[in-house]
Amino acid sequence: MASYLQARGVTLVDAVSAATPMWVRREYGFVTDLVNLASGNIGGVFTHEGNLYVLTAGSAGEVCSIMILLSCFYLLYTKTAQYRLFLGTIIGAVVLNVLLRNIFGLNDVPPVGFTVFSGALLYAAAFMVTDPVSAPNNRTSQWIYAVFIGMMVICMVFGTGVSIVHNATQDMLEKNKRFHRNRIICRAFLLPVSGDTAKDYAEAISKHIRIKSITDDNRTRTVYQRIDPENPAIGYDFSGMGFWDRIDGIIVLTQNLEKIINIQFFDHKETPGLGARIEEKWFTDQFKGVPIAWDEDVSDRVIIGSATGAKPDNQVDAITGATQTSMALKRFLNAELDRIRTLKIE
Repeated sequence: MASYLQARGVTLVDAVSAATPMWVRREYGFVTDLVNLASGNIGGVFTHEGNLYVLTAGSAGEVCSIMILLSCFYLLYTKTAQYRLFLGTIIGAVVLNVLLRNIFGLNDVPPVGFTVFSGALLYAAAFMVTDPVSAPNNRTSQWIYAVFIGMMVICMVFGTGVSIVHNATQDMLEKNKRFHRNRIICRAFLLPVSGDTAKDYAEAISKHIRIKSITDDNRTRTVYQRIDPENPAIGYDFSGMGFWDRIDGIIVLTQNLEKIINIQFFDHKETPGLGARIEEKWFTDQFKGVPIAWDEDVSDRVIIGSATGAKPDNQVDAITGATQTSMALKRFLNAELDRIRTLKIE
């Protein structure tokens, strides 16, 4: 893996691996084309929202549809496997796939071609469903058995039940997400809020904050400006890779970008009780009033953790037991500050 990444100008600390083309499509919207799916050539580096990810292929026998089909044809030719079991599985999967995607509009379920050639379905149809020990002997039973399993593969692999629930509750999820985000923004700007409802937080933001989007290196970044001439402040969305996954937050700075007013986190997947403590008040309160040492090296403008000599003004304590999360936050927060400094806000 190291040599694979190095050949593409990427180091191990720059990227996070992702398991399968199905999972990557669902989580990051990266779609492997049908030719590469069929040949098993599904490894590669891709970018999602400014972060690098690596799609790592399994062994050729698991992911190369051409090899799976050739092996299946050999089993059918030697009568080791029954064609009804193989075809029934494909038919069941394709019918349910078309029904869910094209009739019910569940876009979490991929197109038929992607479903068939992404490896899992063909592998199951060729080597698992055709197992002569567990499969029925009656011809009608074989069709029913295979079609049922093909449908179950779609349900298990693509989370059909979850997709149905997700579509049914999408509006509610969006409202909850917006409520959570507004609450974090109010907390970051230390805004007065009249109550604790979604409406209260939305009204506080509408009254005190002006929000705009700007383009930053082919990435859309949200900028927040406090509408208060006597107490101006500017906030920016920031994000980067933590120890386990992406961390998203908001950092509020003085108008001249010299000091941090506050920092809060929208979302993270760090370890509970360890890295997840980045969102605790004792940790975020350390950043209030911390100066940004613009004259220092990019990686040391805000220090999270120990420093040589006397404690500098731009240093905050790391989280005990979460060294990797603290180091990752320091790395990408300083990188984001360096980009923020170059932004032009009209």
